[in-house]
Amino acid sequence: MSKSRRRTRDGAGALSSLEQAANAIYSSDLPPEIAELDSRRRPARPISIFEIYPDRTQPRRSVPSSVREHWNGDPNTIGALFDAWLYEIERVGGLDFDLLAYLEQTHLPEGVEGNDDEGEEAARRLGANSPLERSLLEIADLAINIQQIGLTNPITVAKDGRLYHLETGERRWLAYHLLNIYFPDDDWTKIPAHIVD
Repeated sequence: MSKSRRRTRDGAGALSSLEQAANAIYSSDLPPEIAELDSRRRPARPISIFEIYPDRTQPRRSVPSSVREHWNGDPNTIGALFDAWLYEIERVGGLDFDLLAYLEQTHLPEGVEGNDDEGEEAARRLGANSPLERSLLEIADLAINIQQIGLTNPITVAKDGRLYHLETGERRWLAYHLLNIYFPDDDWTKIPAHIVD
């Protein structure tokens, strides 16, 4: 391509080129409005999920109160929370719920995309999820998404001594715990977080 074809005039009549565009994008001489936005960027840092405590006074809770009452709020015992959640789902719905199979996506009920068996049983089952089951499925679906593509939006925590209080991102934090319980490795022990004062 000739040099004259690579150059175009912008709306103000100034001569621009691919080289000038690349320099504007990749150089440290950012336009003032972009530099100002860049200066407000908050880096996220990985924090142990076991050093983060949920805010028990937060009105919007991901965990139903009937399940929350079985847990003392200590992130080191969060397995008991998920056990109580499964117990309550099975007690209320009378059905066994295989959370590991759901997370591994090895068992898809009839009528779900990926399962060729389209039956009436599937339609009844999918519409019959209790609120307890739906709330756990939201966390499990988020965990599956995080496992597949990663966490796109860090949580927000406030420092409290050596520990942290969860400000935003309770479902994401719970999803990391769920992944750590069912797929224990270092990938799920720390969650990206913004720290606020």
